[in-house]
Amino acid sequence: MRTTSFTIAAAAAALVLAASPLRFASADVLLGGFNNDLSSPLTNSWEIINGWQTNFVPALSEGSNALQATMPGPWQVGLKLIGGEQLAQMIIDNDTLEFDAAPTSYMSWRQAFAVINGNNETVGWRQTPEINLTTPGQPTHIAIDLANPRGDNSVNWQTLAQAWLDEPNPEVRTYFELLIGVQGAENAPGADADLDNDVDAADFLIWQQNFGLEGGQEQGDFNFDFFVDGADLEVLAGEFGRAPSSVATTIDNVMLVGPSASVSAVPEPVGAMVALIGLIIVGQAARSRRNA
Repeated sequence: MRTTSFTIAAAAAALVLAASPLRFASADVLLGGFNNDLSSPLTNSWEIINGWQTNFVPALSEGSNALQATMPGPWQVGLKLIGGEQLAQMIIDNDTLEFDAAPTSYMSWRQAFAVINGNNETVGWRQTPEINLTTPGQPTHIAIDLANPRGDNSVNWQTLAQAWLDEPNPEVRTYFELLIGVQGAENAPGADADLDNDVDAADFLIWQQNFGLEGGQEQGDFNFDFFVDGADLEVLAGEFGRAPSSVATTIDNVMLVGPSASVSAVPEPVGAMVALIGLIIVGQAARSRRNA
């Protein structure tokens, strides 16, 4: 009787195991890898707008290249993907918008942000808060919750995308796009003591003359702590020879990351085979006990 009970329990466990849902991550959508081009998986490619100057540089993490952008002002969106219905549906189906961004090593501060923009009747301009790129010269991985992109539950990009898709009037459902922007210090170098838009020996001499004194940028305070010291020399060394046009931010691996998904709990052929093997093994064990 005990053997029979054990056999039934073991067989039931095997069937449960075979029928258990398997967990796996749904496929992520790489919207921009920037491997020497601006292509995307959508009908349209990325566009460069608002005077950004761009070139391709070694990748921040994955792929072979990344997009490096020099912006003409301290705050600017400059990377746009017109996605329409394809993009709206992807926003609905996924969990997060993620990308990597890195400021040049000599930037005192830089931030990145993202925007969805659509017809004012349903979407409008919906921007995330600015996100600090914390380590100059090193990539920061940014992840934006599509259901709560501002972090205060005031906006839901997925709800807005669904409202845009559901809009019955085609005249007010004409565009839906994703934009990435950057803001930071002015493009003039911070170690430019004589304010001639470059960093050279003249700036070093000004720093040297004022070493150990209180002052501002024009006295050699390049880290803006109102004192001229060795820390300012480090800033000057990092910017030496630099002109304003070399200030840039690198962006890479723009993707939508999906939720985990589960297959049906109905046993498939492989699961059924596992269960059958389990029953055979249990049966053989029971017979061995009876013959012992």
